Amino acid sequence: MCFQPYMQIWDFSTHLNALAESETEVPRGASSVFNQAPLFNFKGHKDEGYAIDWSPRVAGRLVTGNMERYFLLFSILH
Repeated sequence: MCFQPYMQIWDFSTHLNALAESETEVPRGASSVFNQAPLFNFKGHKDEGYAIDWSPRVAGRLVTGNMERYFLLFSILH
């Protein structure tokens, strides 16, 4: 396994909704998870072993931690 020094946030709601609404196989040429780009890329950790959690008090605030005991605070709202 290769370590990547970033985390990504993805929105799979479209795919999950399509699966929930469909009882048949997805048609050819349909949108694929592999063609979807992440909503956000977070960079900053230099070591693996991420812990991640959304703030229950502030919308869009995310805290992450790594094996070196560093914590980073991100905000996805501008």
